Amino acid sequence: MDRRLRISGVAVLLALSMLSAGACSPSEDSSTGGTAATASQSGELGPGASAGPQYLERPEQVPELLREKFGEVPRMRRLNLTDDGITLELRDPAKPENLDTWRYSDGEWTSTPVSVSLSEIEQFDETTFGPESIAWDSIPELIQHAYDGVELEDEEITTVSYDKLAGAPPRVYIGISGLRGNGRLLGSADGTQYEVTRN
Repeated sequence: MDRRLRISGVAVLLALSMLSAGACSPSEDSSTGGTAATASQSGELGPGASAGPQYLERPEQVPELLREKFGEVPRMRRLNLTDDGITLELRDPAKPENLDTWRYSDGEWTSTPVSVSLSEIEQFDETTFGPESIAWDSIPELIQHAYDGVELEDEEITTVSYDKLAGAPPRVYIGISGLRGNGRLLGSADGTQYEVTRN
C-alpha cells in the first residue's frame, strides 16, 4: 500500500475517534463542564446563577410565556421570578373577582386558588398590573445595581418580585442575602427609580 494512503487512513481514524469521544466545540470549555458552565460565569447574577431557563439573566422570554398562556392583557397582583421559575397571582379574566396563583417550572403551568377578602376584591383594579408595566430588559441591570449597592460578602440574589399598592405605580423588590447581613433594592417597575439599602 502506498505510504501516503496509510498516513491518510490513520488521520481519518484519529479524527473519528476524537468525535466519538465527544471533543469540545469551540464554544465549550472542557475544564468547566461545557457551555452550561460558561453560561453561569458572567458574574452578574452572583453565586445563585445556574443552567436552565435563567429568567433573571434573560427576562425577555417571560412576557412571551405569559402572553402564550394568558393572552394579551393578563392582570397580576404579584409576580416573582427566579432563574428557573415564574410565580404570579393572576386575576381570572373570566371571573375578575377570582385570583389564582400560577407557577411555571420545567415547562409546565400549575395553579391553585387564592383566598381573598371582599375588601381585597374591591381593590383589584388598583392593585393589579399588566406585563407592560415592567421594564423586562432592565432586570439584569437592576440585579447588578443591587449587588453593587451593598457589601455583605458572598451576596446572593435568587428572586426578583413585582407588586402594586393601591394608589401607587407597580414596584420592583430585589432581596439580597450575604454572610454579613441582608439588603434590598426597592424601586419602580419601569426601572427608572430605585434605592438600595442594607438592613
